[in-house]
Amino acid sequence: MHNTSLYSKKLSRIQKAKTRLRLYSPQINHLSVFVLRRIGWAINQPMTTSLDQIIAAVLPRLNISTICLHCKDKLLCVVCPFRTQLPVYPDLERLFVK
Repeated sequence: MHNTSLYSKKLSRIQKAKTRLRLYSPQINHLSVFVLRRIGWAINQPMTTSLDQIIAAVLPRLNISTICLHCKDKLLCVVCPFRTQLPVYPDLERLFVK
């Protein structure tokens, strides 16, 4: 019974976190749109999809401990993409310089 209660609390926190994550949509400048459009063309994807793929591809290349140290929203750790496995996008990976 205790595990069910713990699970329910965790699930509730995840659902609240997902709702909070949808509230902010950043505006990007013209140069970023210019670059993003060309990356989308290179991987044959729309800009919105290519932006998601770029973010997913950059995450493993970042110093996660530094990011977690400076995080200002510790309540979302359970759903944080820095703590979960993200998909790999081969079309985008070929664009990165090795």
